[in-house]
Amino acid sequence: MSEEKSIFINQAMTPSDREVVYLYCLTGSNINRAFNVLGINSRNPVFMHGYNGIEAAISMVPFNEFCGADAETKMQDLAWVGPRACRHEEIIEYIMDQAPVFPVSFGTLFTSISKLENTISANHEAIIEFLDWMNDKEEWSVKALIEMKKVKHRLFSQILKKNSARLSTLTKGVRYFEEQRLRNGIDRELKLWINDAIGCILKTMNDCTIDFKERRVIDCSNDDNEMKVIRNWAFLIKRNFISAFNEIVAGINTEYKSRGLELELSGPWPPYSFVPSITRESQP
Repeated sequence: MSEEKSIFINQAMTPSDREVVYLYCLTGSNINRAFNVLGINSRNPVFMHGYNGIEAAISMVPFNEFCGADAETKMQDLAWVGPRACRHEEIIEYIMDQAPVFPVSFGTLFTSISKLENTISANHEAIIEFLDWMNDKEEWSVKALIEMKKVKHRLFSQILKKNSARLSTLTKGVRYFEEQRLRNGIDRELKLWINDAIGCILKTMNDCTIDFKERRVIDCSNDDNEMKVIRNWAFLIKRNFISAFNEIVAGINTEYKSRGLELELSGPWPPYSFVPSITRESQP
């Protein structure tokens, strides 16, 4: 779920055969430290490093796996990045089942434990405040999808009905060109309908949420017959409102699905959308 860029260490500072620290997330000191989970490369174990009341979920990784001359090429290779990014997410979710987490993006590395501690110290207050704030909350994803062909057809039918009396007075040829003119304006009607529907939907969903963020829409569909993602939201919800939120989403789908719009709900996710930025501190 993270859209942040990965943070890499200074390659000139680290010999290629040295192990470096890979950080998954930060959490509070009440975490159960006794677990047996393999890390990002499925070889080295994940362990908790406690510092100043904060636990860092980390594993050691060879420098060559994430940095070096071919690092940028690897990061562009989905076959290499995909399984590791999924493993990164799985580890955060494993810890999230026990306690609130402060997630960090895929590829966050430190040359040493002391440099990790420096970063924790520099951001200690923000980390603690965020973990406390997330104690009874979860992030849920909602995507709004639309079946373009179905919606355009419905809107055009409504336009024809609205103009039926006037169109009936026209000759066959003139009527054809007038209907084409009306059809060419369907994109404007579509935009107006989507904006109105989205406004009503957000107002309804916000009744039981703490906050929401607009996320980047990623949709590869160019076919009007397919469902197209038009909005991508992250909602922050108190745990005791999760059931109510699910019911609201189900009710919205009941109302809008026949008109070609529906919501896709998933979660809970690591709270990337609401986590504050942290400052990297270098060690002298």
